[in-house]
Amino acid sequence: MPEDYRELLDKFYEKKIDEIMEKRIWVIPIIERDAGIEDVIAQVSAKDHVWIVEDKNSRKLVGVITEKDFLDMLEHPKMLTYEPTSKMTRSLYHGTVDTAESIMTKKPIACDSGSTVENAITTMIKYNIRRLVVTEDGDIIGEISLKDLIGTFASIVYQYRR
Repeated sequence: MPEDYRELLDKFYEKKIDEIMEKRIWVIPIIERDAGIEDVIAQVSAKDHVWIVEDKNSRKLVGVITEKDFLDMLEHPKMLTYEPTSKMTRSLYHGTVDTAESIMTKKPIACDSGSTVENAITTMIKYNIRRLVVTEDGDIIGEISLKDLIGTFASIVYQYRR
C-alpha cells in the first residue's frame, strides 16, 4: 500500500460518472409530481430519497424529496411561531402538503454522465448532499451516491494491493 494515496486518487478522480452511476432506472426511486403522501412515505422510508418527475410518461426531473424535506414536513406545530401557509412551510399537520410536488425541493443538483468523479465530489461537498441525479437533456438517466463513490474507491485500492 502506498504511503500516500495520490496516485490512486488521481485514477479515481478521472473516472467518468457513467462508469459508476446506477443506470437501472427501475431501481432508482422515482415518482410523479402529483403522487400522494403515502407514495412519498413509501419511497423515502425505503430509499432515503425520491426523485420527482413530471408524470408517468416522462423522466423529466422536476424535484427531489430527501429525509430532510420529510423531517421538515413532520415538524411539530409547537415548534412553529406562526400560522403556516403553503408558501411559508411544508406541514403535514397543518395540511399544507398533499402531493410530492408540495414537499419536494425544486431544481435538484444534478450532473451529466460525462462528468468526472472529481466534479461529483466537489458538488456533493459544496451542497452538502449524499447523492446526485444524473440527467441528459433534463431527463433522469441515473444517479450516483456517496456509497457508489466509496465502493469505487475501495475497488481501486483493492486492485492496487494485488
